[in-house]
Amino acid sequence: MSKQSERLKIEYSEGTNRRIRLFEIANNKILETIFDDNGAVMRISILQSRNLESALSEFLNSLPEKADKVEKPYEEIKLKKQCPYCGSDALARSINIEKGQVPIAPIYECKNCSEKSYYLTEEYLQYLVLCNKKLFEKQELRQLEANEKEFLGELSEYIVRIFASKRIKRIK
Repeated sequence: MSKQSERLKIEYSEGTNRRIRLFEIANNKILETIFDDNGAVMRISILQSRNLESALSEFLNSLPEKADKVEKPYEEIKLKKQCPYCGSDALARSINIEKGQVPIAPIYECKNCSEKSYYLTEEYLQYLVLCNKKLFEKQELRQLEANEKEFLGELSEYIVRIFASKRIKRIK
């Protein structure tokens, strides 16, 4: 566990996978982001918790086993990929909550060249679709049920085009 002003980070294991859970205050709300071991966003949500300590307490109470808390200095979570602009390995998530809404696509900013890019894993895209089915038309939901992999692939292609039109590069 580590803390830095309005951020609280917990590193833990979930089965055989290492996870990072970040609670942070953004626009007077508590934002919870779960990252994989490579620093890729897996889930983002706004919590009902009033402060970082209550968010931490709720998370710890949800664990099946008692966890040992070991405090260490805070280190920014970096994506273990190269910047598509300059090639450096200095990508950190860039967050901006507007109107209390969670950002859809994870945006990263290079600490070397200051350019923004995005990285969207298949797992995160699947999570977004399954948690937001109400945003899709009936025909789209039928396509999803008929062939989820094909549907997610098509959706991913749309996302690539949208970001390309905004001149935001995809991190590979």
